[in-house]
Amino acid sequence: MERDLTHISLPASTSAAASSVAFLPLNLTLPLALLPAQVKMFGGCFYSVRLSTLAMGSVTMVAAQNLAIPSTWANATTSLDKYSRAVLASNAASSMYNRINPLDKLGDVVPRVQYFSSFFSVLAMQDYYSGNSSWDSAVVNGLQGYYQQRGVYGGSPELYSDSVYWGLTFFYAYRVYKQQFLLDIAVSIHNTTYVEAFITSSIAASGLGAGRNVTFAIPSNCTNSFDTIAGGIFFNKDERNTTSITAATVVPFMALSAYLFEQTGDPLYQQTAQLSLEFILNHLWNGTVVTGGFNYLNACELSTILYTENQGWFIEGLSVWANVTRNSTVLSLHVSILTVSVFTPLTPLARLEVVVPSVATFPAWTLANGVISEGSNISDSNSDAISKGIFIRGLAEARMRFPDTSLAKYIETYIMVQFNAVLSTTAHSQAPNSSFYSASWFGSPASSFSVAGSIAALDVLNPALSFVEPTTSVPTTSPSEPSAKPKRSLSIGAIVGGVVGGAITVFAIVTFLFMLRRHRRRDRQPRIASVVEQNHSSDPGSRSTVVADVEPFILPSSEDHSSKWSRFYAPRRDEAPSPSAMILLGAQGAARETTTGGNSDHAQGANPNRPEVASESPNSAELPPPVHHLYDLLQEEAELPPRYER
Repeated sequence: MERDLTHISLPASTSAAASSVAFLPLNLTLPLALLPAQVKMFGGCFYSVRLSTLAMGSVTMVAAQNLAIPSTWANATTSLDKYSRAVLASNAASSMYNRINPLDKLGDVVPRVQYFSSFFSVLAMQDYYSGNSSWDSAVVNGLQGYYQQRGVYGGSPELYSDSVYWGLTFFYAYRVYKQQFLLDIAVSIHNTTYVEAFITSSIAASGLGAGRNVTFAIPSNCTNSFDTIAGGIFFNKDERNTTSITAATVVPFMALSAYLFEQTGDPLYQQTAQLSLEFILNHLWNGTVVTGGFNYLNACELSTILYTENQGWFIEGLSVWANVTRNSTVLSLHVSILTVSVFTPLTPLARLEVVVPSVATFPAWTLANGVISEGSNISDSNSDAISKGIFIRGLAEARMRFPDTSLAKYIETYIMVQFNAVLSTTAHSQAPNSSFYSASWFGSPASSFSVAGSIAALDVLNPALSFVEPTTSVPTTSPSEPSAKPKRSLSIGAIVGGVVGGAITVFAIVTFLFMLRRHRRRDRQPRIASVVEQNHSSDPGSRSTVVADVEPFILPSSEDHSSKWSRFYAPRRDEAPSPSAMILLGAQGAARETTTGGNSDHAQGANPNRPEVASESPNSAELPPPVHHLYDLLQEEAELPPRYER
């Protein structure tokens, strides 16, 4: 049924839900306009509405009012400085890292492939928010090894949702560590999903393709049947007779498309992000939250299961898209107004201002005090236990992209409520297992390690690092006891720079003295001058250079990498690295690269045009006494200390 109207009448007999709203006027004029919109009445009547004369101001006002912090939210602040937060996050990550082997088979500890992808995601996210590279080797080598040995599907049946999770994980890692192969794999995952399961506009029109062996279309009596299904993605990879389209596949794929378009500028990713976003708004967003999708498209069987993770991916992708389009793209958003659901034109930022408070206060997973309750009664055998962490991950990305806004303040408050809940005695274990976290953020504390609890907690602890500026006073003793340390003003960067610089200076002095000694010994031995002259005269510029061919995505078999692999894939690791060690890990990697580059002369051979090093002893006045004595020892001109008999 299609009509043109400038106001919408709500008949008393429309439905029980509609008639129960007695205070509504018979003719309800909706304050929405400037763009064609579709309006759905609760009684089942569908209208195509052209509202061209009414103002948009009330929509903006509603969005602004929704960003008011609920007065019932408790414990939304903390006195912990950035260092204290970093210690908590680092200890939680180390505890998790030491207890999970990504190449273990799925089982009771790690029940779903999504746990493995989130395992790497939260480690990369910690470096993303801290600005460090503490988990560089663990994430880069670990992802490389997992991809080679396991691929991106979680077994039978193979699901496109699993591969898309991995696509986001590889992109998170690339964003922090800038290793090209990580981006290449993320692109490969996206493009494979696009070719095999994505519903383009032409496929939607024909009802054929996208990896299906059956035709598909939305039945005419189905909700929003007048909308195209372009932008949808089929759920099953190896079951090609099914027509399931789930939010768990479409929504993270939209986020991945937005990231890749932002990174590469490829119009393919722009198209897939746009179509997927339209599919979400037309079919999955019900005016309050993102729903589960179609169990069977041809039967118009809609899933009634709701997950916070789908809300998180929607917010994450929407925030990236708002940045990419500079907040200029206008799409319709399905907004519930009492008993009337309205599709209204909003910019991406304005949509976020409607979506975020709507999903954050949804009573199915948020308590009145603001704490997320989802997963509180779910064991580690169910992937839902980490869903709320993915929700927080999406909110944190939106806050990062829109700082100093009412939206950012709202999100920060909501996350800090979860932060305090995670650290409360009801979710956080006490010493000696103070890095164990429960999958429930209220109730009994964790008595043993929970992989779901650790992953979800890290999705809260990580972004909290960015909510506060670095302190100028940093504890100087062990970070395991932050309450009993004297403080002084000290920069971690200065410490690392001083240590590396001092080591290089000592190394240079010792190398210089060693070369002097070797040169003196060479002078005492007969020289084979003719051979040297012959070699130099035949090809003065020739050098022997060794080049190691490295296969793409293959780990070199050096001792250094082997030790990393053995440590990473050990079934159990008893000792976790300290937070201070994790902070210095990235600097050590840089120091190794510098040392390798500094030894180029040794690798390339002696240069005949290089000046000879003088054999005379350096002026003793120019050297400190300890170094001068060391020189004399190397020249065998000083006596060694006497040996004492035991």
